Amino acid sequence: MAQPDEKLSQVLNALKDFDIPQTAFVFDPSLVRGCDYYTSTIFEVQVPEANGSIGGGGRYDNLIETLGGPSIPAVGFSFGFERLVDVIQDLKLIPKENQNNIKILIANLGEETQKEIINLTKQLRQNNISSIIYPDNEKLGKQIKYALNLGISYLAIIGTDEAKNNQITLKNLATTDQQTVSLKELVDML
Repeated sequence: MAQPDEKLSQVLNALKDFDIPQTAFVFDPSLVRGCDYYTSTIFEVQVPEANGSIGGGGRYDNLIETLGGPSIPAVGFSFGFERLVDVIQDLKLIPKENQNNIKILIANLGEETQKEIINLTKQLRQNNISSIIYPDNEKLGKQIKYALNLGISYLAIIGTDEAKNNQITLKNLATTDQQTVSLKELVDML
């Protein structure tokens, strides 16, 4: 069975010195990262209750010099933001009582209606209605799941048809009822 070399042993001992429980890290000599610039220790960050990693990194002594900089040893890491958000939502790590009382999520259906979505958000906020825009153009089901996980009551949808008619489809996430309304009607309802 493979054993850690001297440098990796120092890293593992440092983890112990910082009182990181030994159950929180594992030496895995078969771990391979997808980049060839790593020169020593590599690692992945995993959440035991979730499948796959949420981040990773390692040591790369030659990368900065390869990119035209000085010869400086370095360590770096990255996290998959969307993956991290998915895990946080799936494990319900954001208690509903800690939310900012966001009343409505504006669905993101892509660039075609981005101007209308931004305008709607501005109008709602000017009327003291707490609202956020979903950050990515993803399937509507995922956006609804996001809203439900945050305890948001309503979803506003502006597709191309709504944009042409200056209307908004409002979905009540508790009852799943939805109706198409004008901006004024939406403000009055909320």
